[in-house]
Amino acid sequence: MLYCPDCKMLFEDKQDVCPICSGPLRIPQETDFIYLLTIPQEKKPPVSEMLAKAAIPCRIRAVDPSAEEFRVFVPFGQLDRCRTVLREFLPQKQAGEEFEPMPEGKRRFWRVFSAILFFLLVCVVVMAADWAANLFVSLFQT
Repeated sequence: MLYCPDCKMLFEDKQDVCPICSGPLRIPQETDFIYLLTIPQEKKPPVSEMLAKAAIPCRIRAVDPSAEEFRVFVPFGQLDRCRTVLREFLPQKQAGEEFEPMPEGKRRFWRVFSAILFFLLVCVVVMAADWAANLFVSLFQT
């Protein structure tokens, strides 16, 4: 993982520059504060308290002037611990968890189904173009 010091975000190693601000990416240090999640205003006090109880420093900043949503930043070295502490309180996708991978059989079904739909779409487009061309030719043959 690489870190953008401007955006405070982690990105895959495949990138050289930040996709958000185009700044240079670097290897994160243990003390770099990184983006963890965005929370609504009503969850700000409980999240702050939970992290304080776990002795995890955090920075919570308003997303916009209306202060309805807040971004939580924690040190890179404490990231796994933060996720563990907040896992019980927040839904998985907000706590930074990945989605479960799709089973292979289901993935295969959707690939075949998508290929068939694509083939049918191509056939419909070709037939519509052929019909339009024949119509255009018949208009000028009279």
